[in-house]
Amino acid sequence: MKNQLKLVLLLSALIMSQIINAQKIYDFETDEEFEKIQRRGASIVLELEKDEVADNWEKFLKKYGKFDSKKETFTQDAALIPELSATAVKTYSKVYKDANGIKVWWCVDLGTQLLSSSDASRFATQQKLLHTFGTDLYKSILSKKVAETQKSFDKATKTQMNLSKESVNLSKEQSKIEKNKSSLAEKMKDLEKESIKTKSKLDENSKKLSEANDELNKSRSELESIKSKFSGIQ
Repeated sequence: MKNQLKLVLLLSALIMSQIINAQKIYDFETDEEFEKIQRRGASIVLELEKDEVADNWEKFLKKYGKFDSKKETFTQDAALIPELSATAVKTYSKVYKDANGIKVWWCVDLGTQLLSSSDASRFATQQKLLHTFGTDLYKSILSKKVAETQKSFDKATKTQMNLSKESVNLSKEQSKIEKNKSSLAEKMKDLEKESIKTKSKLDENSKKLSEANDELNKSRSELESIKSKFSGIQ
């Protein structure tokens, strides 16, 4: 059971280590082809599962309005993002796997231009929103992993406590059995001694009984002889 607890703790440490090491989020300004047109946008790369990132990206977009999705692409015709614009904007985004991990690319069309580093302040805000999406996702996954590991640890701890308690009870029961065995062994020795004594007395009794029978037969013969003599007297 101690080995099981060590394994749970080791797995927990490995899970946390992997997620912590993956928490470094790289931000880029990149061009992507969307609807056959090269567009500039902000992007991050996450070391997570694609479906998990895509599901959470949909939740992110939903905060700003309705969107359409098709395979790895997402389009919002009228997104309300107050941090970037006072009016509705159009956004294009992709979530796909590349050589470094799962890439999230997000392009914001202000109507007159695509948001880029040329508009340093607002582009920095866009990058921050995207970066926060990544860090929040990492934290959420870490929390789930910690909760799952804690649940396994608590279960293992409870099992260990129950088995330890059972072990103590079994040890007491075993000690009681050994004590009874020892007591029975002493009783067996005493019974064996009593048996020997009783057998000796029985043999002696049998001998005396045989002698008594002989004496009885002898007395009977003498009595019959005396009666016979008396019967002859007229």
